[in-house]
Amino acid sequence: MNRISLIPSVALACGVIVVGGTNAAFAQQYVNPIHPAFPLFDQEGALVLESGQPFSSEKSCGACHDVDYIDKHSSHPTSRVDVDCVDCHIVGQKLDQDPWKLDERGWVKRESIRIGGPRSEHCGSCHGLVHSDVKPLIIPEDLVKTGFSDEISSYYSITLGTGAIISWQKIADSFLNIRGKEELSVPWDVHAARLVECRECHFASNNPEHTARKRDEMPFLRFDPRRVTIAEYLTRPDHRLPKSDCRACHEPIAVHDFLPFKARHLRTLSCQACHIPELRGPAYQMIDETVVLPDGGPGREFRALRQESDQPLAAAYINGFRPLLAPTRGADGLERFAPYNLVTRWAWVSASNKRRVPSELVKKAFFERTGYAPAVVKLLDIDRDGKLERDELSLDTPDKVAGITERLISLGVIDPRIEGVVETIAVAHGVMEKEEVQRDCDACHGEHSRLVEIFPLSSYKPHGASVRWKKSPSVIVEGRFTSLPEHALAYLPAQSPLGFHIFGLSRQDATNKLGLGLFFLVFLGCLLHGVVRVVNRRRAVKKQKSAERAYVYSIYDRVWHWIMALCGVVLLVTGFKIHLGPAWSWFDMAAAVTTHNWAALALMANAFLTLFYHLTTNTLQKYIPAASNLLERILRQLDYYLRGIFRGASNPMVKTPKRRLNPLQQLTYLALFSLLLPWQIVTGVLIWGASRWPGVDAFLGGLTVVAPLHNLGSWLFLCFFVLHHYLITTGASVGAELKTMITGYDHFEKG
Repeated sequence: MNRISLIPSVALACGVIVVGGTNAAFAQQYVNPIHPAFPLFDQEGALVLESGQPFSSEKSCGACHDVDYIDKHSSHPTSRVDVDCVDCHIVGQKLDQDPWKLDERGWVKRESIRIGGPRSEHCGSCHGLVHSDVKPLIIPEDLVKTGFSDEISSYYSITLGTGAIISWQKIADSFLNIRGKEELSVPWDVHAARLVECRECHFASNNPEHTARKRDEMPFLRFDPRRVTIAEYLTRPDHRLPKSDCRACHEPIAVHDFLPFKARHLRTLSCQACHIPELRGPAYQMIDETVVLPDGGPGREFRALRQESDQPLAAAYINGFRPLLAPTRGADGLERFAPYNLVTRWAWVSASNKRRVPSELVKKAFFERTGYAPAVVKLLDIDRDGKLERDELSLDTPDKVAGITERLISLGVIDPRIEGVVETIAVAHGVMEKEEVQRDCDACHGEHSRLVEIFPLSSYKPHGASVRWKKSPSVIVEGRFTSLPEHALAYLPAQSPLGFHIFGLSRQDATNKLGLGLFFLVFLGCLLHGVVRVVNRRRAVKKQKSAERAYVYSIYDRVWHWIMALCGVVLLVTGFKIHLGPAWSWFDMAAAVTTHNWAALALMANAFLTLFYHLTTNTLQKYIPAASNLLERILRQLDYYLRGIFRGASNPMVKTPKRRLNPLQQLTYLALFSLLLPWQIVTGVLIWGASRWPGVDAFLGGLTVVAPLHNLGSWLFLCFFVLHHYLITTGASVGAELKTMITGYDHFEKG
């Protein structure tokens, strides 16, 4: 063979070796090299190789594992669900007992053992839509079962209950019809994208791998040295799988530096509140078990999803929805806001025993033999075409309810009535990353806050139906049911959830009304006073007297004054943003809070240095009025501002380089520096420290008391700001006082 013909042969051989090695590696990737070979027994305990009967996991696995202990310490088996070892621990959820996979003893061959810890695909076969394939994600045809709640379990409850989909694949690469899909270049779930399996959060309670985690029921221990051995754990694994909190793996306080009041946010918000801002899977909104669809199932509505009558779910248009942020009481006793989906279930209930009418009787009330009963068709057929479409199957009128009620009574149901139960389903999956994480403060701190937005429940309400909440040990319901133009039933949360004061959302009506009233009076008074001055400017001609120029304000006096003025303006502007939220949308809430805090720090530092300066130089005396004839001098000064200034009268207080302030100015500045400024500093520090010293502000009534007091002080500062800037125009000329504070020089009458 020549060299030229040898090259393709070698390449082909190498290709065969590579492909063969790849296939072998693929075939072996799920083989468990540690698990020992074991025999397969049937239900009678005989080898399946000899009996030919199906193998029994109880007998086969029970040879080494204590299956009786596992059954008694498992959160999976229920009255309607029987989970087998194979369902969770065998790849493909099937253990083949073909003779060629067994050796001559009837034991499973080593290369056929595909046993391991539960994979996400195993959990997804019951709990939700889990996608780990390279093919584009699509909604499976069996996602929605046709049975009633008493016929099927909560199949795919994570997806159908909350809209979450567990997949590493980017949303833009899926085959789902989602609004704005082309821009969603993020995975469906960041944990799935990081190859984190479900068992990392839902692990066996006595798994030695997780015993180092802090256990909430023993707060007196930092570490529990008691742990089972690996052998004990493998024999008796505790299958009461906990729901691990995000903080078991993550340390949120170490990050989130962009977040103002970080500690308080992390104490009052669950991680999912911001990291699951929107859900884009098919989630239930309403299940109507008072009617029966042609497929034998109940009526259904999906949240934020548009589906035609005969359109498959995979082709429906998904808008996506924001979950409800509801107050929740956690295992640690703290109350936090966490995301939920609300699912309303309408059902027939017998008034005699308060129990749900069995689905068999409901179906008999609708069907006769192979189709709907003629009486039901006549009752519900709105367009009179002799057929019942999905949009016609709703008992929204008295006649429809009365007709079905009569048929149920004929089947033996005593006093049937329709009851609606609203269930709160926690959203814990579908964690987003990067730009999809909620970072917009206005989403919560504003008039249209997620914390108080109306949440639709059902597009129609069966006539005469009552509605109640399904009891939940953790969710705190403070709102009420209401209606919307497009929804007959919706949930309106409380406007002050948990009694929290939420900046940008909570309104201090009393202090706002009082402060706005004072501001209006001051502004109107200054405006009218200025108009009268302008009208009488010709009459108010003062006699020109000789004047001398003197240096009255040092550099320090002017610097601290302008620093205080600048800080005051910044504090007022950012404070209104924090208070009003999105009403001032031209800058960000987080930036406003950060700027507000730094401006407050600068103001406090400047005020402290100024106090130190005035005390050490004894210049504080210029703000303290002399006691002699104080009332008389105050009245003369008032008379000048209210009458004399319009006639061109002289100011009763003659300024000198050592005495520039009249009694009214002295009292105003004294009240400003000794009362209002400390008031604002103390209340501001309490607001800032609410996340650091929660006990202090709670002792004073919390932010619901402290924040309105700070708000009132802001209004008073604004009133002073307006009055002060108007009064500086009453000097020798409109800009004379302003020029003095810039240059430091002023003019005084001689002699």
